[in-house]
Amino acid sequence: MPRLSPRLAALVAFAPAASLTLLTLAPAPAWAQGKPAFRNGQAVEAQGPDGRWYRGKVWKVMPGQPNRYELRFEGMPSSTRPTLPESKLRAPGGGPVVDPAAIRAVVQAKQLFQQVVAHGKQGKWTNERWNRDLDQLTDRFEAKVQQIQRKWPQEPLGNLAGLPAKLRANTALRRKQAGAAGQAKAQAQGESAAMERYYRRAAKLAEGFPYDITPRSIAECRDALELDLAAVEARIAEDAVRYPAVFAYYGREDRARYGSFRYGGPKRAQIADPHLKRLHQFHLPKIYELKTRLAGKDQALAGAVDVAMQKVQSVDDALAAQRLAEALRRSFPANPHLGARLEAAKGLVAQRLQAFAPLMKGPFHRAHLRELVAFSARQSLGEERAGQVVQELTPGQPLYLIGYLSESVKDLGFKRRDPKLGYETTRLPDLKFELAGSKGQPYRLPVYSKLRGPGLAKVGAVVIDLLPDPSTTYPTHLAYLPALHFTRWLLRLEPGDYTLRMSATPGYQVDPTQKGAHGELRLRVSAESRAALQRYYDALWAKKLSTVVYPDDYGARDRKSEIPNANQLAKYGRLLKLTCAQTNKVMKPFPNQNQVANYVGMGYGLFEREGRYVVIPLGFSRKPEEPTLRWTVLRGRPDDYALRGPDEILPTLLEHGYEIPKANLDKTGTW
Repeated sequence: MPRLSPRLAALVAFAPAASLTLLTLAPAPAWAQGKPAFRNGQAVEAQGPDGRWYRGKVWKVMPGQPNRYELRFEGMPSSTRPTLPESKLRAPGGGPVVDPAAIRAVVQAKQLFQQVVAHGKQGKWTNERWNRDLDQLTDRFEAKVQQIQRKWPQEPLGNLAGLPAKLRANTALRRKQAGAAGQAKAQAQGESAAMERYYRRAAKLAEGFPYDITPRSIAECRDALELDLAAVEARIAEDAVRYPAVFAYYGREDRARYGSFRYGGPKRAQIADPHLKRLHQFHLPKIYELKTRLAGKDQALAGAVDVAMQKVQSVDDALAAQRLAEALRRSFPANPHLGARLEAAKGLVAQRLQAFAPLMKGPFHRAHLRELVAFSARQSLGEERAGQVVQELTPGQPLYLIGYLSESVKDLGFKRRDPKLGYETTRLPDLKFELAGSKGQPYRLPVYSKLRGPGLAKVGAVVIDLLPDPSTTYPTHLAYLPALHFTRWLLRLEPGDYTLRMSATPGYQVDPTQKGAHGELRLRVSAESRAALQRYYDALWAKKLSTVVYPDDYGARDRKSEIPNANQLAKYGRLLKLTCAQTNKVMKPFPNQNQVANYVGMGYGLFEREGRYVVIPLGFSRKPEEPTLRWTVLRGRPDDYALRGPDEILPTLLEHGYEIPKANLDKTGTW
């Protein structure tokens, strides 16, 4: 059972489950009667019995000697409302406070702990369903404890009371039994399970072929590109020697349906292995039925390539025709018509590439069209080193990707919303990636680039610094964010072997048929590789932090003395610098749509808080009759180059903005 650090008692007493009552704090020394300093609903920070400070709101003012306040705290159950004297309260921003999310997690852990104990007291040890429910509760409790240890290791969150001995013994025994059962199941699958997986996939592809075998139907059949029927037949011939009863059909002989499938007689053989039985009953018949239907269809198969070539309008179309010809020739090497069709398709590709030739950067590009190639070092387009091509992502080592396109990025049609322009514009395509075998939407990682719009008509490759060398110096700290986000995602992976499927395409799926570039990487995660990856992340983060400067997007001159309500920004720290510029205007609704309602602006503020410095994006506004802009809002949480998908990874911020090192306070540049 995972355990927290030894100081849980104080926080658990301060933030109990909803069913518990908060310990009453000892009253402070008597204070002189005075007007309460805080009012109902006011945000405050309060000191807990452990000496740390917590965020909350005044629930009820209780005047007296001293004045006391009933409070509600962020992260604690709504029923928890301690009463504290005025001496234990302060205004927000007075110093460091405990993360409310950490408090909430500890409360949830305690609630789960109580559920586990209450369930165990029922004592239905021989009831399997009761035991499964107990297992689930225990797993949830331990997962919550591990989350606290991982996310808030610096917090003195203390130690939950241990589970009763009988519960611990029962959990250990059931996990041991589950492990033994899982190991036995894995051993039982073995070779026959692998065989079934192979033939199951082949049968699924065979099912995808059209019922009517015509040139057009074959040309439109995506499964024709993946099924290598000749390889499947060779595998059947090999496996049939070892398992003759499995690779035969029984009952009534039917050559019109099964063709060359070996007939085993009228009586079905008994097949004990469940995997081989499914292979025999469901997968092999589908493969042989397709083979029988394709017999004598040489002209139709060759005609499918002609249909694909007639549709060619772009390099991608020509490549699709070539891939179809190659796939059909693999499946039907004896077809006398496919060799000439393949050469014709290759010639069509060469012809279409002539228009794209100015964007191709050398023979490596031509040899790897539509491929997303990984390198161990940064490459120069047209001077790639084949010896630096890698097939595996090594945690902690640099990794660079180049997607060799068959058309320009502009023609690719990829668009992404520009956070500063506020609308979609042509950009380099996001990197989509997923683990092989996963389901649902893939992850989408924006590619850093200042290029956008018409300029991308001259770009024929996507260059992605997926894991740059930590010594790399970029012109802006934002360029480090994609790699930092991707590294944080890698750190989430459990130990094991993975295959990473990747695409740089205009679509939202990792689909090798889409326009763009595609590739795969192997990945092995272990305790050692995770440690190396963490060291890499720390080094890259330090480099990123060292490059943060004050942004000049809305001017570089300090205007804090010109903004009439600049003093209201004190809640975010000591204001050192403020820049802003008017960016737009808002018109009144009809029928006064030609009159200005107000002008809006954007800018940044530089703040110092607790010895650290932060740049926060700000929003401004002014009415037509007002001479200057006024600060109105924070411009939301920055999410530059966020990694999104099944979940999301956002930039690491100092509460509301990007941290800037003290050495760079006087440096200004464009983000």
